[in-house]
Amino acid sequence: MPAASTPSSASMGAERGSAVPAIVISRRGRHRPRPDWRRAMRTTRANIAVATAIALVLALAACATPSPSGVTSVTIDGGDRTIVVGDALTLTATVDVADGVSDAVAWESSDETVAVIDGVGTVTGLSAGVTEVTATSTVDPGKSDTIALTVDPLGALRWTRQFGTSSDDEALGVASDAHGNVYAVGSTVGALEGANAGSYDAFVRSFDSAGVVRWTRQFGTENSDIAAGVATDASGNVYVTGRTFGALEGSNAGASDAFVRSFDSGGTLRWTRQFGTGSVDAALGVATDANGNVYIAGFTLGSLQGTNAGGADAFVRSYDGEGTLRWTRQFGTSSDDIAFGVAADASGHIYVAGRTAGALEGSSAGNFDAFVRSYDADGILRWTSQFGSSSIDGAAGVATDATGNVYVAGFTQGALEGANSGMEDAFVRSYDGDGGLRWTRQFGTGSGTEAFGVAADPTGNVYVAGATGGDLEGGGAGIVDAFVRSYDGDGELRWTRQFGTSSSDRALGVATDASGNVYASGYTFGALEGANAGHGDAFVRKYGR
Repeated sequence: MPAASTPSSASMGAERGSAVPAIVISRRGRHRPRPDWRRAMRTTRANIAVATAIALVLALAACATPSPSGVTSVTIDGGDRTIVVGDALTLTATVDVADGVSDAVAWESSDETVAVIDGVGTVTGLSAGVTEVTATSTVDPGKSDTIALTVDPLGALRWTRQFGTSSDDEALGVASDAHGNVYAVGSTVGALEGANAGSYDAFVRSFDSAGVVRWTRQFGTENSDIAAGVATDASGNVYVTGRTFGALEGSNAGASDAFVRSFDSGGTLRWTRQFGTGSVDAALGVATDANGNVYIAGFTLGSLQGTNAGGADAFVRSYDGEGTLRWTRQFGTSSDDIAFGVAADASGHIYVAGRTAGALEGSSAGNFDAFVRSYDADGILRWTSQFGSSSIDGAAGVATDATGNVYVAGFTQGALEGANSGMEDAFVRSYDGDGGLRWTRQFGTGSGTEAFGVAADPTGNVYVAGATGGDLEGGGAGIVDAFVRSYDGDGELRWTRQFGTSSSDRALGVATDASGNVYASGYTFGALEGANAGHGDAFVRKYGR
């Protein structure tokens, strides 16, 4: 049988199912097994997987094994921090150590002209700047963590928000809540939200702590409506007070009525209470107490309670948090008496401040006197302090601190302390909770200075907001400038910030938050931030304490 021809490259395969390996006949005529590529690939992949698993186990074992010193890591809790000059802050560090190994750290500041830090981590700001604070393990100096500590100057500007329409807009009052949100109230002749209901509409605008607008609520009637004061409670509810010449709720009792309107923190309307007589009535200030009760101060030419003593009478009225009337106290003399501000302390005592042309206590010192009057939570009179010079004096705002001290701010054309600088001077006066005078600070420029609002922070510092035609700090920017001035609880001046444009600017309200930041509200005819929307714009400005 003739032999088959053999090609230069051919193969002879085993039958399907045979255990005989495939044979390759090379060009040189030699026979060798065909490689099984699939089996080789599977083997390679398996080897890689095993190697990877071994490496992972070794890595995890290395992580789980503490360093020879027993210290794995050091982390300064809270990360980068910001304080102000004079502040003291205690830092802490988390040290991951093995059992029985010390977790002690040594603290260090890279620039001790900016801040110093002691052995327990208490850092004190000395001057404005930035320093690096490092915590190093005392067992293993190779384990440490570093943060940036910024020390701001006192009263550092955080942000400014100017807003308005092509018409007149002003922010008369400002408040903050426990979450650092800010609420400004006032009036607009334009449309900040939706359409204008009439001549002047009231508004409340909320910002977060960074100055981002959260919401705006504009409301009014076909007549004029103005929001003058704002406060918040522990639940974050917002209370706006003012006056309306129309009917926000029910019908108008007279020429103008007072009102208080409540929103929740998200801007949803909760309730409105409008009240008045057949004459002129207005609410100018609002406060809340720890129990959620609401207190409104203002004036009436009629009789909200009892009979009118003559001219304008001052009043304070209390509602619970749901808008139920608790009590009303109307008081005055045969002349004009107006309450501009109200505050409540931690004990539930109420303080009302304003001015009188008569004698609420003792005799009148001059034309108009300032006064502060205290009630308990049930409306029982505790004490009254009337004070002034032989000229015109008035209190525009009142606040309390955490220890129960009371602060009254306003203006005088005379001399409450020392000599008058010329024209009107601003003042802030402090009482203890029982009406004992602690101190008075009068200040001015010779060109007219008035304080319109006062607030206290959690550490007892006091802030006064107002306007001046002169120079309280540096050079004046325009015709009238706004200002914020801070004193400590003992009346020592901490700082002054005067600001404005080439036009007129006034700060009309002031508030603080739980962190000690300060907020001033008012109006400007210029551009504090960006461009003026038209004529007078409202503003809110935030400072560090």
